Amino acid sequence: MEIILHLSGFRYQRNLSYMQFGYPNRVELHQVFERDPALLFRMKPGYDFKLGFGPLNQQGFRGKDFSNEKPAGVFRIACLGDSVTFGTAAAAYPELLEQILNGPGGKIFQVYNFGVPGYSSEQGKNLLRKVMRDYHPDLVIILYGWNDHWRARGFSDSEQKIKSEIWLTRIRDPVSKLRTYQLLNKFAANLPGLAPRSGQEKFRVPAGNYRKNLKEMVERANAEGAKVILLTAPAGFGLGPLPDYFEYLGFLKQGDSLEQIHNRYNLMVREVTQETGAPLLDLDLILRARNVKTYFDHPDQDIIHPNAAGMLLIARSLADSIGAAGRHPDEKEESQ
Repeated sequence: MEIILHLSGFRYQRNLSYMQFGYPNRVELHQVFERDPALLFRMKPGYDFKLGFGPLNQQGFRGKDFSNEKPAGVFRIACLGDSVTFGTAAAAYPELLEQILNGPGGKIFQVYNFGVPGYSSEQGKNLLRKVMRDYHPDLVIILYGWNDHWRARGFSDSEQKIKSEIWLTRIRDPVSKLRTYQLLNKFAANLPGLAPRSGQEKFRVPAGNYRKNLKEMVERANAEGAKVILLTAPAGFGLGPLPDYFEYLGFLKQGDSLEQIHNRYNLMVREVTQETGAPLLDLDLILRARNVKTYFDHPDQDIIHPNAAGMLLIARSLADSIGAAGRHPDEKEESQ
């Protein structure tokens, strides 16, 4: 039967399934990530991307191992975000920010990079609970947006489910390549009440949920004694045709205007800062005002992740927002 189905060219994939994303795909979910009941997926501690920045730390994040205990006199900053915060092989703005803040004559700053490629604000709000509980940051920097407005592969992030029988999922993924399995799946899908619905009209995090998630993060951090800075997501729009893989990988559907969608989500960040009183660092406008072309090396391939110069500009802009010349924020307030 398997041979006959192969020779006939039969293939069937259901449209609706849990734990499917443009990024990470199914292979990456097993290779780079491990499943997590609260976060859907998290990076594997010690995993090495082989890109030159070394293995992940023992907590599963970029940088040196994080300490739960905060030494006296240390001002701890937690940077939450997606792959823009995680950084590239060239640079990561949390690392640069720590270097700038700890310049000559400055007090001790710790900057922890909690950026995770593929994360949306839905995962960010759940990660923040753990960050506040375990690391007690004095300041939280939040930058989400890109993954929030990618198209969902059936289910939005808040609707995703991780079944406890993870071993069944690991068996299902290779088995699902069998044409016999696909044929049985097609029969099951056509049974009354079991036909899959398309999820292409959904975003991973719909606009209303995105706004709600940002507000919840600001309120949670403030309630636990931490200040928050919200960042808009920069983009390399206007530098040429968009990379052609966005639709191919299912990040967009045909007819989507990525620039309009992205601008809409950035506008909500600005509105949340007005509603909550949280400071805003408008990276989108900052990079555009300084010639955005300077900060994206290959816009035909990547308009999401700024280059090393862009990461440095982000770090410097944050340092200016936090305190001039590496000065401790509390010291600045006392001087006023």
